[in-house]
Amino acid sequence: MKIYLARQFFRNEDIEFNYNKIIKIYDKAFDDDCDLIVFPEMTITGFPIYEELLNKDFIKKSDSYVEKIVDYTKGKKTRILMGCPYLLNSYTTKDGVLKESKLFNSSILINDGYIDSITSKTLISKNNLFNEYKYFDKEIVLNSILSENDNFDVLIADDIMDTKNILYLKERKTDFIICLDTEILENIEKKKIQLVKIAKWTKKNVIYLNSLSYDFKNNYMFFGDIFIINKSGDIKYKDNLINENIVKFETKIFEGDISFENIKEKNVSINFINILTENYKNKNFVYEINKDENIDSIKKEKNLKLITFNKNKKSNEIEFIDVKKYLKNPELFNIDFKFKKMLIENIFVDHFYIYQNLN
Repeated sequence: MKIYLARQFFRNEDIEFNYNKIIKIYDKAFDDDCDLIVFPEMTITGFPIYEELLNKDFIKKSDSYVEKIVDYTKGKKTRILMGCPYLLNSYTTKDGVLKESKLFNSSILINDGYIDSITSKTLISKNNLFNEYKYFDKEIVLNSILSENDNFDVLIADDIMDTKNILYLKERKTDFIICLDTEILENIEKKKIQLVKIAKWTKKNVIYLNSLSYDFKNNYMFFGDIFIINKSGDIKYKDNLINENIVKFETKIFEGDISFENIKEKNVSINFINILTENYKNKNFVYEINKDENIDSIKKEKNLKLITFNKNKKSNEIEFIDVKKYLKNPELFNIDFKFKKMLIENIFVDHFYIYQNLN
């Protein structure tokens, strides 16, 4: 069985762009005789997107493009596992009471023109970075994907850290666990430790795919981390290169054990700002160069403006700017990094900023 992990940059709130990208990648996977291609959390809408999830027209548009993807797979063997919002319209409780709609952070398995399975997030942490409790409902039961061709479980983001889910997973007769996530760099190590525990306790292989995306509202970056962990808790594959790529695996089952063998391909890290400028050609970017960064490694995109506060850098393509004049309170210039970005004022309309090191 060939499993492909699609680490691709998806744009927040740009459903049509994301749809076209999904179809393009799907065609490549189908031509390569892939059995299952896995896309990250909330692929079709991008993530996080906050208040847009409360927009009924936006959710309706998302549903319509998911339907187009489902139709596109008719007559094709390559199946899709992808994250998307799932709107459950009016429903009846156990007591027979009719309730209004619910919206879930979900994943769907698409197979030959049909949605075979829907799995939805069961936990939204109080410490959730994206305030998902404002937009999503929680599913009561963690569902498995059980079909003629597939036999695995799905965890979405906060579900990974929910200990009770491990008890469910341990009892189920599934071959492996796929984890879809949107996580910042400083929390990845915690997730990795938890994934190792999950693999050991459930005696199942674990696949983890983080989003490769950017959160405009809070300046969060997501770097597309990938882990493959065997049932003994050993990390068999780790990929934290920042790039757009399809990571390919061949799975084999022998006497009840499943193994993952990486299909070797060239995999080169790319500067994150290059990925942004490539995927947002209609926006302008201001990028601060770290004092130790190699300027030549950054592509000179038309919509990219390089700045630095290191006067020793000599380049005609760099504009030297005194950051203090862009601070509301210049005397606070030496405060901690995470607060500095909150004090920066926009220099131009439609610019946003990535600050690596303001010292």
